Amino acid sequence: MRNKISLFSILSLVGAVIAVSPAGATSKGLNQIPTPDVQPLGEFSLSYQQVNPSIDNQSQIQTELGITSRSEIAIAQGLKPGETRLGAEYAIIQNSPFLLSTGWFGWSTRGNAPEPILEGGYYENNDQFMLGAIRNGGETDSMLGYAHAYTPHLQIMTDYEAGASNYSSYGVTYTWFMGDGKTLGFNPAVYRSNSGSHDLLGYAVLTYNVQLWK
Repeated sequence: MRNKISLFSILSLVGAVIAVSPAGATSKGLNQIPTPDVQPLGEFSLSYQQVNPSIDNQSQIQTELGITSRSEIAIAQGLKPGETRLGAEYAIIQNSPFLLSTGWFGWSTRGNAPEPILEGGYYENNDQFMLGAIRNGGETDSMLGYAHAYTPHLQIMTDYEAGASNYSSYGVTYTWFMGDGKTLGFNPAVYRSNSGSHDLLGYAVLTYNVQLWK
C-alpha cells in the first residue's frame, strides 16, 4: 500500500467506489492503457490474453460488465502465474466528444495495491485521443493514447505509459459482427520498452462481447 494519500488518489478511489455501488475499464482499453469510455450498460465481454511474460501475466482470462450507463467492473484471472485482479471505472463526463473517467485497476491477490487512474478523452468521428495519469507504486505516470477506425471492422491503436518499467505499444483490432449484439474481436500488438534495449514484445487478445440486457 502507498505511504501517502494524494488528492488524485482520493478522487480516483471515490470514483471507483461509486462504480461498484448500486447507485453508480485495458478495462481492456487500447493495447495497454484503459480508455475513458466505459462498457455499455448490460454489455458483457470475455477475453483471452496471451502476452510476453516480461510484460505481464503470460496467460489471462478477463471479464468486463457495464453495470450502469456510467460504470463498469472488471475481473481478470491470470493463469501463468495464478492471480486474480479486480478493477472498476466510472464515467464522470460523457458529453461527446469529451469524456472524463476515474477508477482503479490491478488490485491483485498477489499483493498488488489498486492503481488509481484519472483520464480524459476527445472522440470525434473516426479518431480517439486520450490523456491521463495512473498512480502506481508511489509514482504518478502519464498515459497517452490514440486510435483511428479505418472501417467499422478495422482499427489501429497506439498508446504510451511513462516510466522506465513501462512501454509504448502499437496494434490493430479487427472486429467481426455476429448479430444480436454479439461481436468477436482480435487485437495483436507489439510493446516497446521505455528503457534498456527497447525490445519489441508480443501481445494478443481475443474478445467476445454480448449484450445481456439494456
